[in-house]
Amino acid sequence: MFSSTYLYNTSSLLYVIVLFGYLLNIGIKSSTLKKIFTTILSIGFIIQSIGIALRWLESGLVEVHSFLASSNEIQSRLHYLVLLTQHPPWSDLYEIMIFMSWGIIFVSLICEMKWENASFINIFSLLFSLVALGLASLNKGITKPLVPALKSWWIMIHVISASIAYAAGIIAAISSLLFLISSKSISTRSLLIGSLSTFVLFLLLLMPDYYSSWDLALLFVIFIGCVLIMVIRLSSINHSSIMPSQTQLDHISYSNILISFSFTTVVLITGCLWAHYAWGRYWGWDPKETGALLIWLTYAFYLHTRLNYEWSLEKSSLISILGFFIIIAGFLGVNLGWFSYGLHSYGRS
Repeated sequence: MFSSTYLYNTSSLLYVIVLFGYLLNIGIKSSTLKKIFTTILSIGFIIQSIGIALRWLESGLVEVHSFLASSNEIQSRLHYLVLLTQHPPWSDLYEIMIFMSWGIIFVSLICEMKWENASFINIFSLLFSLVALGLASLNKGITKPLVPALKSWWIMIHVISASIAYAAGIIAAISSLLFLISSKSISTRSLLIGSLSTFVLFLLLLMPDYYSSWDLALLFVIFIGCVLIMVIRLSSINHSSIMPSQTQLDHISYSNILISFSFTTVVLITGCLWAHYAWGRYWGWDPKETGALLIWLTYAFYLHTRLNYEWSLEKSSLISILGFFIIIAGFLGVNLGWFSYGLHSYGRS
């Protein structure tokens, strides 16, 4: 049956093809192949976008049926339209992970169009995007009527802003890491230690007493990323031929942090207004609220030290990478209940 899930699976397959295509093109360095795989990436993004729109329609029909099942009557066409559109496709863990994946691809495509050799950065973007889609697939994705607290138009701008903010923060961290690698601020030994440490944690999590597919997926991405960078670092491949220059990498990181900071500001403001609407208070120090505030403060510190104190690019890059781990802690760590449960926790699978 043709559904949003079918479109999500199709886009995932195309993303896998593009990922291996970009990896293949590291050695071949063909501009034609790069254009082909970027086109496939764009097609996958369009298909995923259509899938999100279809999911919105599917969710809306569930709301309509739920309303009618309660012996209520639809008063007008406008009333029907409100019911049909009040349930956006980012209200549970399944949908959030898919939308996060969409946000990462969206930001990476902008980088692809704006900066030369951004395809190398997109290798890591695709890894994170595919992990998000993989985590979504672990859930059944059954659409249920919205709980009262989520029946608000604040959910539209709040979640969209969060998706773009966190996606931009991830791209910024990737660019900052590559900057440190290209400037030789991170040694091969450090990469080797990082890879081995992550791999050991990966093996430990395979133990039945602490099995969690969510933790494994995240560690696997970090491990693959470390290994990929280390292989390139040890190989004879000319770094400048496959990745942006140091100036461009810094520009990519700075631009994305500026975007992330701006949208995180929107997230905090809309979140406060939504919380007041739903729970009668603007701020309650919920773990997710605190996490978003820490992300905002981290990027504010990055911009402040960069603009007013002219910190070195290496120090700024370290703050950018720190922001990534705060995003992981605030987004996945709270949503999945890794560190703390709260009103935003969707549970573990």
